[in-house]
Amino acid sequence: MELLDILYTPLDTKDVPVVDSNDILAWLAENQNQAVRLRRDSSQVASPSLYPWNISYAKTLGVWKTDFKERFPELADYFSSAFGVEENDIKDIVFLPTKNEFEGTGFWHSDPDELGLRIYLENDDFEKDFLLMRPTIKKYNSREQVGYIPENGIDPKRFKEETYVAKLLKPRQAFFINNIRAIHAAKISKIGKKRIAIIVILKKNSISEIPPQVKSLIENSYEKYKDLAIARSD
Repeated sequence: MELLDILYTPLDTKDVPVVDSNDILAWLAENQNQAVRLRRDSSQVASPSLYPWNISYAKTLGVWKTDFKERFPELADYFSSAFGVEENDIKDIVFLPTKNEFEGTGFWHSDPDELGLRIYLENDDFEKDFLLMRPTIKKYNSREQVGYIPENGIDPKRFKEETYVAKLLKPRQAFFINNIRAIHAAKISKIGKKRIAIIVILKKNSISEIPPQVKSLIENSYEKYKDLAIARSD
């Protein structure tokens, strides 16, 4: 199985630290209106009615924002130790709590980071269809090749019609999502569901320079969780 043909898998990491999600949400609310240099997320370009998150950064360009590390030291350590990297290897840490008023399926997209390291700190929808995925038709080798993605996820020349549903072992879980050979959309079952996703972006972020321990983690996790993982069928 080629790494890029793994579209999604839970990751076999140590357990996500138990942190009071209300404390985290309070910090995120306090730090939501941030000045972020070289911003690459879709919060300022996606249709507001289809953008399901209140986005905040805990770390940007290798620098912790305000007092995050001091307030949540165990979680700050987890971002690196879970994936077998050093703290200085991480460029950005992005929190994506869902909007309380959002319900339904958000816009289809592919995240800008190629390695796709993710964590759910909370997910009230983990036993439902919380994340939808569609494979690309061509087997791309970089995020740049994916190009523009319509918000409805429909482009018969570039994306397959088949839709996969991601599964988790538990509501607090690290996972891998493929941003090169698949697109995805978050699905929130009803208003008020608590979900806090986290994006961990390494300084060396291309598939071509993936750290060997991260590559092994993804591949070994796929083998362990084949019943839950998603891979290309072609």
